[in-house]
Amino acid sequence: MLIEYTQEKLIGSILYFTQNTNHCVKLKLNLLLFLLDFKHYGQIGRKVTGLDYYAGPDGPIPSRNNKSIDADIISVTSSESTDKSNIKPSKKFDGGVFTKREKQIMNNLVDLYKDSDANDIIKSTYLNRLKWNKILKTLEKRQQQKVSFDLAQKEEEKEMISKIILENNMYWQKYR
Repeated sequence: MLIEYTQEKLIGSILYFTQNTNHCVKLKLNLLLFLLDFKHYGQIGRKVTGLDYYAGPDGPIPSRNNKSIDADIISVTSSESTDKSNIKPSKKFDGGVFTKREKQIMNNLVDLYKDSDANDIIKSTYLNRLKWNKILKTLEKRQQQKVSFDLAQKEEEKEMISKIILENNMYWQKYR
């Protein structure tokens, strides 16, 4: 039976990134969650956290309101600007719900961006490798449109991954 852990994985991802990075403000956390989902989707056609993202000028905006995360999971240290408030974990990270691939992606992101601030992440990723300008241009006239994760996949991989997803869905339909 296929078991979905998206809520647990979302909470675990938040705890992991806030516990293992410095300068973790709301924007940096959103960027790291997006990168986790984007990279994982590019590899196997599925997001880790289950979040949908909307295009904003500084990067992705998760579909869920940050207030939906329980106060016992994270604490926010106040600042004049909510964008500059540091986020700290209130619980310890438990990686039991994550696959090896998911943990590896999270580890790689922490290795790359542990001491970076949100602006450094934006400069090093979206403007070059992740086609953020293309996303914004596509969505420019349509405010609050979802970001398509198809951009995470290379053209030659899209058909193969779509076929695998279809086969997996058909397989799991038989066992539900």
